This record gives sequence, structure tokens and C-alpha cells, in this order.
Amino acid sequence: MKSFKTYLAVYPFLYKIVIIIVMPLIVFKTGFSACLEAVLDTYIKMMAGGMIVMAAELYGEFYSMGAICTKKLPFGELLMSSPYAKEFVKRFAVADAVRKIVINTLIFTLPQVILMIMGEEYARPFLGLAIGVTVSFAVLFGTWFYRNTSSPLMFMVVLLATAFVFAFLSAFTAVLYATFVKYIFFVISLGLMIMMVFVSIHSLVKSVEGDFYDIRH
Repeated sequence: MKSFKTYLAVYPFLYKIVIIIVMPLIVFKTGFSACLEAVLDTYIKMMAGGMIVMAAELYGEFYSMGAICTKKLPFGELLMSSPYAKEFVKRFAVADAVRKIVINTLIFTLPQVILMIMGEEYARPFLGLAIGVTVSFAVLFGTWFYRNTSSPLMFMVVLLATAFVFAFLSAFTAVLYATFVKYIFFVISLGLMIMMVFVSIHSLVKSVEGDFYDIRH
């Protein structure tokens, strides 16, 4: 709970309203219409939702917290002058990764699970889970990159790159949905997502070490 209080204290009010509340509700609601007879049609609807999530998450990150890991820009001098800075940043990093994984996976998976429970013939919970995991990886990758660069040009490059990676991994899951191969691409996406959790947390914590009044025990 303390980690999430820290997390919510860092981001501005508009970010919390749009990214944490409004955007997930919109994608969650539209998820109930992504249940079509053709699996590729369902994938296209889910992919559109995934693009919305990535654009919102990455725009929100870039314009609220961008470049916080670049040299001499880690959360500001005031935070770095505190002996509790490293603990604060670690709590923020963990809560940030957990929030992105849980919310961005649930908003794609849960509608399909509900439809399946209601008896919908074409509900596809596994596809929703696969899309959610892939979106989570793409968002974690994009935010990690933004936090380590101050170049506005890289904003569009990273946005396009994350969209491409998401489309590539999730497309194979959809195209090969009727075969065992879909599980291979799901495991790849899951592995990449887990890797980015550790990378993003390590990057944030590392950014506060050795700067200003960092205290080591």
C-alpha cells in the first residue's frame, strides 16, 4: 500500500485521471465488442485497443515524467538531497511496474472471461491474455526508454517501435491461434515482459545512485 501511495504522489493529477482511470475503462468497455466469429477480426479490435493503451501510456509518461533517469535529472535535486531517495524511488518503480502489468492485462482479458462465463461462443480469453501481456511489455519498454533519453525526436521513434513490436508478437498469436505455436509466442511475450519489469526497476534505482547526497550503508 505504501508503494502505491508513493506512486500516486509522483504523477500529476491529470495523468492519474486519464491514464489510470479513464483509459482503462474505455478499453475495458470496448473489449466486450471484441468477440467476433473470425479470430483475426477479434484480434484487430483488440489491437486497436492495444494501440490506444500504448499511445496514452507513452504520451502520458513523456509529458509528465520523461527523462527522469538521464544524467543529473533523476527526480529533481530536492528528492536526491534526501537520504530516503533510493527507498522512495524503489517503491515507485515497483508500484509502476505492477500497475502497468495488472491493469493492462486485465482490461483485455477480463471482458473475454466475462463473455465466456455468459456463454458467448466466440469469447477468447487466451487471446485477450496474450494481447494484454504483449501490451504490458511494450508499455514497460517504451517508458523505460523515455526515462533514459531527453531527445524529443526519440519520442516518435520509440512510439513507432513499441507499436511494431506489439503488432508483430500479437499478430502471430492471432494468426496461429488454432495451433500450439500460439503458446510459444505467448511465452516469448511473457518472458520479455518479465525482463522489462526488472530492467525498468533497476534503471530507476540505478539513476539515484552516486548523485547528490546518496547515502550508502
